[in-house]
Amino acid sequence: MTSPAGLVDPWRDTDRDIGGRYAHDTAVALRVRNLRHNVVRFGARPLEISANYSALLERTTCSDRDGSGADLVCWNGGPGEVWVWEIVHDDPEGRRRSALALERHIAAVRTDPRATGRRVVPGPAGVFVPATDVGQQMGSPRNAVKVDTRGAGVEVYQVRRYRSRSAVPRANYEALDEAIDIMHEVEDWERDYERRLCGQSHVHHVPLG
Repeated sequence: MTSPAGLVDPWRDTDRDIGGRYAHDTAVALRVRNLRHNVVRFGARPLEISANYSALLERTTCSDRDGSGADLVCWNGGPGEVWVWEIVHDDPEGRRRSALALERHIAAVRTDPRATGRRVVPGPAGVFVPATDVGQQMGSPRNAVKVDTRGAGVEVYQVRRYRSRSAVPRANYEALDEAIDIMHEVEDWERDYERRLCGQSHVHHVPLG
């Protein structure tokens, strides 16, 4: 695909797996990393997060996460609020289905006990700082994933394929490594919640922040 100036846009349709799970997981992890970096903006309180992230879903215990299918949920994003996001590939189909999917996720999150007494709303459009995140794609060392905000509650990602591994900026690798580490903390919090929900013993809990 070319830009209006006739230049090739390296972030458009450069990988056959643009709709694959690895690219989506990378986009989710990068946005969770962004929230972690901005924890001071949220009053320095630990952020309680659920995510539609393969490694987390595969290792859940006795409940199906929050059951909403939402890509990202911040249970204490704002005072008295739960924030919900849908994260899709930046193409016509992804953009078309994002609004309906977000409405569905919000309705489902409202039924979760963690949302009791709180307003469940689309994640604010300006909450991610910086507005764009870029990192190496999981499972594809030559690919990078870029995530931007399309609107309240909707994040979109694109994939770029580099000519070789050595051409991938080092910052992309570092961003992914940190994002994966943070997702382990998200898993820890989620499993702790699930075990308490099921009446099991308390497990180690490292809150985001």
